[in-house]
Formats: sequence, structure tokens, C-alpha cells
Amino acid sequence: ESVGFYHMLVRDAAYQLLLRRDRAALHGRVAEALETRFPEIAAAMPHLVAHHLTEAGEYRKAIVYWQRAGADDAERSASVEALAHLQTALAVTGQLPPGPERDECEVEMRLDLVGPLIAVRGHASPEVAEAVEKALELYGRVGAKHRIVPALTLKWLAQLGGDDLEALYATALQIAEEARGAEETDRLLSHRTLGSTLMFRGELAGAL
Repeated sequence: ESVGFYHMLVRDAAYQLLLRRDRAALHGRVAEALETRFPEIAAAMPHLVAHHLTEAGEYRKAIVYWQRAGADDAERSASVEALAHLQTALAVTGQLPPGPERDECEVEMRLDLVGPLIAVRGHASPEVAEAVEKALELYGRVGAKHRIVPALTLKWLAQLGGDDLEALYATALQIAEEARGAEETDRLLSHRTLGSTLMFRGELAGAL
């Protein structure tokens, strides 16, 4: 064990002595090798590729792999790991140049975060509400009006864990308004949220 620890110290010391550009180049070569020569490892461990791409400064590609890692974790109900990987993706998004592309990417990141946040922190968590509100704010900025209903539905889900029925009702009405003339999925989300809210309010005929 002491020999292994010694080798780790030597490795870390050698790494720290490298110039930043040389470190980035090495990380880039490792990421490329994983993608081209060991695709099975890249597929099974996307967070590993994401790490090397991030250190190499290839932020756009890194974000894709961090997202993939988060999605894989979420699929197997590893919510803590999914949250960590998606939070890293959000942080890396901040390295992109300011503009519509970064805003669009950040919107996706914040919405992807909501599911794991709900699983880890609970529906009524301030973090959930903050993630949704920031996503909605960015939606308005980038003009992604056609995707507003899923975002509002996430807001409704976050409010569902609280005790403010009027706020829940207001959000359900907003979803209904935005879903008018929208695609079928948005209309179904509207019916689902408004129907449930009316049931909670005791308006059973309207809920039905």
C-alpha cells in the first residue's frame, strides 16, 4: 500500500509540473483514445470521457457526455449521482461564450436537473423551485415559447409538495393558457395538472 501511495504522489507531482496547455493536450488525447479505441468504456463510463474533455477545454463535447452520464444515472434511479453529473454539466455550460447557444444549453441543463432534485431533495425543496424559475427566466430570454408547457409543469410539480393551493391553481391556469392550440402532449399536460388541481380544490365536476 505504501508503494502505491508513493507512486500516486509521484504521479500527482508530475502532473502539477506540466504546463496548463500540456495538461489539456494530454486530457484531449485520453478522451480521443477512449472514444475511438475503447468505445465500450466510453459508453459505460461517459463521466470519464466528460472529465477528460472538460480538462481539455472541449466544453461542448464535455457537456454532451456529462448529460449522458446524468441520464444513465437517472435511468437506474441513481439520483444522487445524476444530480452531481448534471450540476457539473451546468457548471461547464458556464464556460461557453455568452449568447443564445449557452442560454439554450443552460435551459436544458436546469430542466434536466429538476427530476433528480425532486428525487433527492423533495418536491417542496427551494432548490427545485429555483431551478425551475431560472429555467423559465431563460425561456423568456431565448424565446423558446414552444417549450414553455413542460417547464411550467415542472414548476407545478415543485409546488405540489407545498401547501399553497392558490399558487398551484395559478400555475395550472397558466399551463392551460399556454397549451391552447399547442401540440397534443402539451394539452394532455394541461388537462392532467388542471384536473388534479381542481380535485384538490374540491371542484369535482370541473376536475372530471
